[in-house]
Amino acid sequence: MLSRAGRPKGAEEILFRLHYSKIAEWACCSVSTARQYASRGLYDPRDIDSVLHWANARRAKRGIEPVGVE
Repeated sequence: MLSRAGRPKGAEEILFRLHYSKIAEWACCSVSTARQYASRGLYDPRDIDSVLHWANARRAKRGIEPVGVE
């Protein structure tokens, strides 16, 4: 059964959106590079844990402190 918004009843709501420009900023790379790595399956751009793991691995290689860690 579909709701008024066209989603299946009980479907999850979008809590936030993460654009490739923000992913690229976190990973210290260009937007096109961030898209290429996502298309290669190195991270899932819809999964924040996957994005942070990938971005922090790139940052660690450059000796930059990780993002998303306090």
